[in-house]
Amino acid sequence: MTTATAHIDLSAVAHNVSVFRDLVGPARVCAVVKADGYGHGADEVARTAVAAGASWLAVATVAEATELAGAADPLDVPILVLSERPESELRGRWTDLPPTTRLTIASEAGARLVDSLATEPIPVHLKVDTGMHRMGVGPSAAVSLADLVAELPGLTLEGVCTHLAVADEPVNPFTATQIQRFDEVLADLEAVGHHPEIVHVANSAAAMTRPETHHDMIRLGIAMYGVAPSAGLDGVVDLRPVLRLTAVVTAVRTVDTGESVSYGRRWFADTPTRIATVPIGYADGIRRSSAAAGVEVLIGGRRCPMVGVVTMDQTMVVVDDTVAVGDEVVLIGDQGSESITAAEVAARLDTIGYEVLVALGRRIARRATVRPW
Repeated sequence: MTTATAHIDLSAVAHNVSVFRDLVGPARVCAVVKADGYGHGADEVARTAVAAGASWLAVATVAEATELAGAADPLDVPILVLSERPESELRGRWTDLPPTTRLTIASEAGARLVDSLATEPIPVHLKVDTGMHRMGVGPSAAVSLADLVAELPGLTLEGVCTHLAVADEPVNPFTATQIQRFDEVLADLEAVGHHPEIVHVANSAAAMTRPETHHDMIRLGIAMYGVAPSAGLDGVVDLRPVLRLTAVVTAVRTVDTGESVSYGRRWFADTPTRIATVPIGYADGIRRSSAAAGVEVLIGGRRCPMVGVVTMDQTMVVVDDTVAVGDEVVLIGDQGSESITAAEVAARLDTIGYEVLVALGRRIARRATVRPW
């Protein structure tokens, strides 16, 4: 364990869920807690989300579903596994599946596999590929797959869904194309007598901008954690950041003019420079190239640039004479009147906030907090 701490503000989770509950109602809110709750801790986030009005949870793998349901006080809400899973995973975990699990079906082979394992009918959601081209049955084959699901005794068609590729780009016309393709599939299913109870399309971005995608349920992912799906959607709804990532200064030294810092001698001091060492590195999810990308931290309410390459366990930053060993360092979050967001870090690293959050390693302590707002 490092001395770095991820402070998880559960009151912010509750706030963000309630914002979307009010925005999309009467559609249900499915809280996506895959990848250990986007690095925030799946169990506590899930409990908070359900208490705030989410009525479903979603994960990526069967193992994540069983871990959620295996808690000392399991939540009695449906848990949707978002994609069709490999045979080895399903067979290896089948007896551990909680009764509230819902599986995604995207192929005839997947449907027949689940049917062969089921001892009683299990609710499944038919995933349609309307253009993401990652997972799902093609629109032209959706009816025949739904027919097969209806015929197999081990399956019950509970839901039908798709996933939008560019909903975080509000002006991109491809979202309308996907919506049209999906609506045509829904009409085709209806025409032959398939009436799934739950239709779901919207991710966080579509929930914010496309009311026609709300249907019966929305899948709330990145926005639940207080990060807008894209810069273009920042401020569209009132989100509160959930994560505050901190560490402490463990060493301070003065580097003379012409001296270098860290591996590879990528950075040299132009003048005598005070350097603070922070005990968090790329093993903890801080990108090795962060300094070159211009990433900063906060110490004493002031921005301090990273310098040199980030090492496995430590990062170096430029500081002034007021900084001392033991001072708090904020890598994501606020300190005084300054703030560094996950979105800012992501922009500097040419990535997205999702990656910044889920990259945070297990050595970082997670500490649930409730902040007064």
